[in-house]
Amino acid sequence: MKKGVKAILLIVSLCVIGGYLVFASCFASKRHAKQYCTGMTICVKDSTERQFVSSRELEKLIKQQQSDPTGKILKEVSTKDIEDAIERHPLLETVEVYKSKDGRVCINVTQRTPYLRVIGEESYFVDTNRKIMPVGFTTASYVPVLTGRVTKKRATNDLYDFVEFLENDDFWHAQIVQINVTPNQQIELIPRVGDQVILLGKLDGYKKKLDKLETFYTSVMNKRGWLEYKEIDLRYHGQVIGRR
Repeated sequence: MKKGVKAILLIVSLCVIGGYLVFASCFASKRHAKQYCTGMTICVKDSTERQFVSSRELEKLIKQQQSDPTGKILKEVSTKDIEDAIERHPLLETVEVYKSKDGRVCINVTQRTPYLRVIGEESYFVDTNRKIMPVGFTTASYVPVLTGRVTKKRATNDLYDFVEFLENDDFWHAQIVQINVTPNQQIELIPRVGDQVILLGKLDGYKKKLDKLETFYTSVMNKRGWLEYKEIDLRYHGQVIGRR
């Protein structure tokens, strides 16, 4: 076969393939334009760790906000509107919405993580981002409890820092179960073992105070017993005072 004929056949083949691709693209575009949303797939990714929010609850919320995409032309569905509707839920951390090839709208969410609980004049949780979480849901996981005159400002600042210190220390994490704030903003600690109250006082220098107390525990209370004292006072500089 002559080179000229081969070149002509090659050009014709390329034209045919190009025409087919253009036709297929136009056909797919028209088909996509007429594709309707067949429903929603809602996934609560961390549901095995905590169960504050259910997929059924989120579906109901979307419908209440008139953002249900089911039956609408998929191209006209706004994933941003659906995200905005879901993000109003006070217990959600992240929201991701996208369209799948099979015509469904997929919604992936994660829940907020409570870090501590406040029970006092107001009751609420504080999450791992230092933001207030409402009560009204149950959690099986242990979180430290703050009682008394706890303001939201302190619960998300210096008291949060203090709880973080206790939680990250193996000894104090096992020892302290409750933190109480008195009307004059003094700190009291309730230990897991024994029925005494630990008077910490102000939070200033709490690490040194707790170091003294740990020494007192190991050198005195381990010998005399954990029920020996009703009150342990750390408010005075460099001193640990046990009262029966």
